[in-house]
Amino acid sequence: MTLPERKEIKGHTLKRIYLRLDYLDLIKVPDEAVKAIKQLCIDYNLDKTTVRTLQPSDFEVSEFEDELNLPYEFIKEIKSRVFLNEDQSMNLEVNQFFIQLTQNVISNDKYIGFTQMKNLFVGVCSKLEENEEMMIARKLSVQKVNEIYYNDIKNLANDFNINYLGLDAYNEFIDWLHPLSRLEKKNSFAINNSLMEIFTVLDNGQIEEDQPPMIRLILRFENFISDKFPKIPLDRIDELNNDIYKVFFKGFTPQGQEKISKGERLGDYNEKV
Repeated sequence: MTLPERKEIKGHTLKRIYLRLDYLDLIKVPDEAVKAIKQLCIDYNLDKTTVRTLQPSDFEVSEFEDELNLPYEFIKEIKSRVFLNEDQSMNLEVNQFFIQLTQNVISNDKYIGFTQMKNLFVGVCSKLEENEEMMIARKLSVQKVNEIYYNDIKNLANDFNINYLGLDAYNEFIDWLHPLSRLEKKNSFAINNSLMEIFTVLDNGQIEEDQPPMIRLILRFENFISDKFPKIPLDRIDELNNDIYKVFFKGFTPQGQEKISKGERLGDYNEKV
């Protein structure tokens, strides 16, 4: 089956998108770069600003990477500039260790297309590269988080391959409506000269307080290249994104693939968008 165009997928399960560039410690982001990045963000309607302190969770690394070993006493003193839009659905962070652009997908009609995100991200990375001669990039990554709810595990298994989700060994034993039921699976592999990690979670979730619990599926994909780059390989972003989509689509059953190709909504929760 031919992969459907992303624009044809209605009721997609996408909840968050991250574009991130990590680099070796800059000591300080140049003021000229900050000014240029701020103006670029304003052009993309990210006209609100704030500052936050970095946390150890900002430096979680893949099993493919070496630990950074940054002590918390050092991290907690580092300020990260944040540029965000009015409804806080998209924000850009810049600090001496990384640039990260995040979109929280509020609803289909407010979804900001990947190309628009990429253009902003490429522009910001280029501004920093132009103004910081000592910058050495070490990782470029695309990450996507999908979330979907089902009333019945059988409905989920009709859309997704149970082997792909790790249900094949334990499905018959699990009471999915028990709040402590949780299944996690992690896959890591190389793909087209990049490194892919897929983190799958199946657990019990409640969307609204007055609603019964449902089965929640979370699929988190991260595709990245890691090295010491003399020049940021920004031309690889589309490739990283496309490979995530191919792997995501492969996880569906023929019925699930047909639903996506026809633009049908997945899951049992009729979210108003």
